[in-house]
Formats: sequence, C-alpha cells, structure tokens
Amino acid sequence: MVGKRTIVGKTSGVAAEIAIRPERAWIEEPNNTAAGKGAGAVNGLPGVIRGVAYEGAVLTFEVTLADGQSMLVREQNARREGNAARSVGDAIDVAWYPADGTLIQ
Repeated sequence: MVGKRTIVGKTSGVAAEIAIRPERAWIEEPNNTAAGKGAGAVNGLPGVIRGVAYEGAVLTFEVTLADGQSMLVREQNARREGNAARSVGDAIDVAWYPADGTLIQ
C-alpha cells in the first residue's frame, strides 16, 4: 500500500487495521489499481463482489476481500456510465486514496 500514517506504538511492517468509509472507496478492474484514479497514488485490495444493492442514485457493493473480510463500497450510478456493469461473482480490486483510510490500533 502507499501513503504514510503513524500510530504511536506501531512500527513499520506490523499488522494493523484500517477503516474506510464505503463512499471513499471505488471498484477497479482486477490488477488495475495503478491505472485508475491517481495513477499509482492509490491503495487497493483484491476481492469478489458478493452482493449489489441498487439504491436509487447509489449502488452499494458488498465485497469479500482476498483475506475473507467483508467491505462495502458505495458508488453513484452516474459513475458507472461507460463502464461495464458489475455483477455478483466478479473479481475486482477495491481502491482508495491513502488519506481516506484511518488506521485503528
């Protein structure tokens, strides 16, 4: 991952947890995080879409990450224009800017 955040008492290379608001993340094609928004200035994790909820102007994706954890990603329907529709079972990357993640002790 890119970006730097410090937690008192944590050293580099030690496992930590990160919190990301669902609307601050977005979905990219697998292995394409570096080519998306910010061209290499984003973090990304591989996952699989497990559910899609159409909520008017917003789509909420339930994603199971490669390590088994679940994550929600919310995108506006307008953002999907011109892009392939996402479906349950699709392999994707979840991406976010480093500044949008919050490290948790």
